[in-house]
Amino acid sequence: MAVLITDIDHKFLKEDGKGAASSGNELARSVWSGLNISGEPHARLGNHTNISWHFDDFNPFRSADYDIVIASSCTVTVSPTGKLKLAVDATGADDEAGLQAINAAAGSGPMIKLTSGKESAFEARCMIDQTAATSFFAGVATDGVSSYAADQMFDATNAARGTADQIGVSILTTDAGVADCVYATGASGTVAKEAAKTIAADTWFNVGLRFDGSDLMYYIDGVQRGDKVALSALPSTVLAPTFEIKMDGEVAGNAYVDWYAIGQEV
Repeated sequence: MAVLITDIDHKFLKEDGKGAASSGNELARSVWSGLNISGEPHARLGNHTNISWHFDDFNPFRSADYDIVIASSCTVTVSPTGKLKLAVDATGADDEAGLQAINAAAGSGPMIKLTSGKESAFEARCMIDQTAATSFFAGVATDGVSSYAADQMFDATNAARGTADQIGVSILTTDAGVADCVYATGASGTVAKEAAKTIAADTWFNVGLRFDGSDLMYYIDGVQRGDKVALSALPSTVLAPTFEIKMDGEVAGNAYVDWYAIGQEV
C-alpha cells in the first residue's frame, strides 16, 4: 500500500534539527509511492514489512560509515544543521572531493541491488554553488570503491566512466550546469542527454532513482526525466550511495548534500 509522504515519521523529514519538514525536504511521491517506508529506522538501517531502507541527514555525521575521498587541501565536512559539504579549494588543478557509504555488500550499510521483481529507490537533496567549472555526481555506485580517480564519474561520452558500476545524475563542467541521467556497467555507459535539466547554482535540487522490478526511472525534483531503462542494460552489483564533485582547473567550488534516502524490497 502506498504511504503518503506526510505520514512518515517526523524524524525522517527533519529540517535543520527542528523536527518539522519544509516542502523542499519531503520525499517525492513519484519516486517512493508504493514502497512502505513508514516508521523510524532502527540502527539507521530498518526493516519494515518487506522493505529495507536507510536515511541519513548527516545530523550527526558518522564518518566511519563512509569512505571519504579527497584531493590535497580539499575537505568533507558537515555543518551544525547537518548539511554535508564537499569542498574543493583552488590550490590544485582538477581536484575532487567525494564520499561513498561503506559496508553495503556486508549487509550492514545502505545499498540497493537491482533484481528482477524487486523494487528499490534512491533520492538525495543536493546543491552546487557554481556551474561553469563544476562536475558533480549524485547516485549509487559499486560498493567497495575505495578511491575513484578524477574523471571516473565525469566522462562526457558513452565510453568509459571508470571501472565502477554506477547509476545517477551527473553535471559536467562542459555543460555548464546541465544534469544528465547516466548509467554505466564497468567500462561502458550511457549519458542520456535527452533527459537533461539545467541546474541553477545555489539552488537545492532532488535527484531520484526508482526501479520497479524491471525498469529504472530517473527523477529530478520529482519529475521523471528521459525514458525507462531496462534491467538488462543496468549493473547487477551491490550499489551504494555515492557523491562526488570535481572542479575544472585551479578553481574552488562546493557541493552540498542535505540528506539521502535509499530503500530496497527484500
